[in-house]
Amino acid sequence: MKVSPSKEDECIFSKRKVMKENIKITEEEQNTIRDLQIKFQKKLGEFGTLYVEKMGIDAAIKAVTDKEITVQNEWKELQKQENSLIESILKKYGEGSLDLKEGVFIPINLSAS
Repeated sequence: MKVSPSKEDECIFSKRKVMKENIKITEEEQNTIRDLQIKFQKKLGEFGTLYVEKMGIDAAIKAVTDKEITVQNEWKELQKQENSLIESILKKYGEGSLDLKEGVFIPINLSAS
């Protein structure tokens, strides 16, 4: 089945005949295109620089996060040691308080209450 162009299409096609000769663009258009190409190249370079900077920042964030996890684990371990020491002192001396400056344990007199 052959499709023939409508009258409107024929009018458009006749106005847009294929040119056989090259058309020279203006110097201003050439300069504008070149300027845009240069700007695009500069932006590509900026993207590259930003990416490299971001890689460094990401690595620094990872290092800080890893250190934070290590310190959190060490903190938890200190809390376990503290709890263990408190339990040991309570078993050995009973309830009371410590005077670290004098190095003495002061028992609480529970029978007086």
